[in-house]
Amino acid sequence: LLLILNSVRHKEVSENDKSLSKRKLFGILFGLEALALALFTVMPDSTENGLSVPHLTESGFFLHLVAYLSLSALGYWACRHSFIPVFLFVILYSTVLEGVQLYIPYRSFNYWDIVANLVGIFLFTVILYLDRKRRVKLN
Repeated sequence: LLLILNSVRHKEVSENDKSLSKRKLFGILFGLEALALALFTVMPDSTENGLSVPHLTESGFFLHLVAYLSLSALGYWACRHSFIPVFLFVILYSTVLEGVQLYIPYRSFNYWDIVANLVGIFLFTVILYLDRKRRVKLN
């Protein structure tokens, strides 16, 4: 009986370690994406100085939506039990990054970028809600 309990206990620790390492990976990816978005915010447009730099303003609504949907998803998976703080952080972060563009001479502020960011965040929330609803029906 002690051997069985001990093996079960090791399995639980092993599964917890896997879960923790996944959360760490998602946390690292969340940080990298947040950093990339910040860098894209301050980079000059690709038309200036003949540079070909990917940026969010030219690509439009869809790229903003995907960027903030994925940032929301990574934040959720990194902090699984704290979605509301992550959700609020991503909203604030997207708004601040767009606001920073008011003070960068070679960038321009666009309300539609904020709308696209919020739609991406909201879309992830809807996907999460539908997934939870589906899981409840399966159980």
